[in-house]
Amino acid sequence: KSLKRDVRCINLKELEELALKMAAKTKRGEKIFIDLEELGYTKLLGEGKITLPAKVKVQSCTEAALKKIREAGGEILTAAEEVEEATAG
Repeated sequence: KSLKRDVRCINLKELEELALKMAAKTKRGEKIFIDLEELGYTKLLGEGKITLPAKVKVQSCTEAALKKIREAGGEILTAAEEVEEATAG
């Protein structure tokens, strides 16, 4: 058996489209929350740009994606960070 997992990637330009759709359902001033794992994606790539501040949950992301999300005022939640936050508190 292979230990390789299926990796489903999404680019920032596609994430921006999702964020725009979700912005209509989000209260003004709130960060948009996008759970990419729930949508079947495992990795966020840095191609494209995002303009809306979003809180994104995903298993992994590239440095470029992380940088662009933060520049837009958003944040990334990965499984590793959730574990760190849980053990830190």
